[in-house]
Amino acid sequence: MNWANVHKRLIPQIIRKGVVYSSSEMVKAGLYFVLPEVVYRKFEEIIGADIPTIEDTGPNVLTIHTYDLSAATGHGQQRTLVLNRQLRVSLDEFAQRFISGPNLPTGEELDDAVKRVLGCR
Repeated sequence: MNWANVHKRLIPQIIRKGVVYSSSEMVKAGLYFVLPEVVYRKFEEIIGADIPTIEDTGPNVLTIHTYDLSAATGHGQQRTLVLNRQLRVSLDEFAQRFISGPNLPTGEELDDAVKRVLGCR
């Protein structure tokens, strides 16, 4: 599966829905996002693993629940989901991290790359 495409499409949807939910009078606890831990680690590559967390729920809070599968079981038995972590982040901070990203090049790096391509060193 192409996780890069999943993230490119899913993160803007989360942000967009979060903006809508945060303006609703009926939404008191924000948006909840439940996903496998391994998938959220890929999100952290985009938004950064150091995103500040908050304690309280609220209309513009994104609560993230990650889970793993339980240990392997015998044939015919079903594995359970195990909560790995729960974090709450400001939707605004999440959106800003997506826009700015921890891996974006600086303007100077962009200038250097353009100069290399144009042979202007």
